[in-house]
Amino acid sequence: MMKSRLLILTGIILFLGLPLIAQTPVMLRVVKAEQQDTIGCNIVSEITSYVYSQLIAGNIKLWDSPEKEIQITGTSLKEIENSSHTSFIDQEIIYIYEYWSGSGKNLKSVTSGFSFSSKSSSGGEVNYGYVDCKEFKDQLFSISVKGNANANFNATLGYYLNGKHFYYHIIQYGGNVIDNIKQSEEIKSQLTNNTGHFPDLGNSSLEIPQKLVFWMMDDNDNSDKQKYMNARKFVNTFQDYFSSNKEVFFNLGGDKIKTHMNEKSSLKISKVLVKELWKKIDGKIQYDPVSVTFYLNDTALTEILYRDMVKMEVTIGMNSWIDFIKEKTFSYTLYKINSQPISRAESFIYLKGLQTYDWKKVTEYVKYY
Repeated sequence: MMKSRLLILTGIILFLGLPLIAQTPVMLRVVKAEQQDTIGCNIVSEITSYVYSQLIAGNIKLWDSPEKEIQITGTSLKEIENSSHTSFIDQEIIYIYEYWSGSGKNLKSVTSGFSFSSKSSSGGEVNYGYVDCKEFKDQLFSISVKGNANANFNATLGYYLNGKHFYYHIIQYGGNVIDNIKQSEEIKSQLTNNTGHFPDLGNSSLEIPQKLVFWMMDDNDNSDKQKYMNARKFVNTFQDYFSSNKEVFFNLGGDKIKTHMNEKSSLKISKVLVKELWKKIDGKIQYDPVSVTFYLNDTALTEILYRDMVKMEVTIGMNSWIDFIKEKTFSYTLYKINSQPISRAESFIYLKGLQTYDWKKVTEYVKYY
């Protein structure tokens, strides 16, 4: 045992003094509980959720092991879950098989597969199986993650995997077993210059921080008189617009609202929800509307996408209504950033964080505000 451990340590020491050789097999252990909010998403949850949906749909295959001798069907997987009283998507630990190559700025990884397992209520090991990444490698950079307020909106599963934007332990490297965290951290430190991340090769679009932000116009907040008046002006303008443009109103589903109103009832906008893509360029936020949804008499009209927004010739004062939305001279409340719901009580703090703080650490700003 001591001799074997000495050989492993010798191999690691030799490795640390040399550049990474081509196509080195590496195995990672990734723990759900160790993924921090600042990462932007929980990679374990993202992988298990996506893989499970594809397995049940029959789009990818599940095998008994990396040797791929026996295929496990979606039906069989559900039977494993039921008999063990476990859930595939609630796994605490996954294992990622990769090949690493290059060094320095050219360091890169290729994910070859995933192993999935869990613990039953009795403490026994439940082996779900192995998935070969080749079956969906072409989709990796189109699978968007459910990111929190810290994440870049357009980040994909491929971005997280290839750049190692998550916390992981190396448990095998080049055929050697890495049996403690210290050895794992030494290897990561040497390869990644103490960051744990790989260069984001071919991901220049992620250089511009982006958030998908959902907000609601607040025409009831009169703490700032001018902003309150601007919000009311917007609401009143669109109440008049929908009353005067029946065809637009009905095309947006207004006919369903009208059938539940009597002759004397008037149209009243009760809520305005806006979805925007916020980009931070040279320290300034650029607002790009994606869609708007009007609620009339507490019933939602059809969501209006940007391509249809520009066709609606509505002005607020001297500006088009789209420019008015971009200028943000009214009261509004955030209720969602990326996939993270935002409570009304924390809206102001999250907004201030987006306006003044590092976009990768928005939740940290809110936590210590």
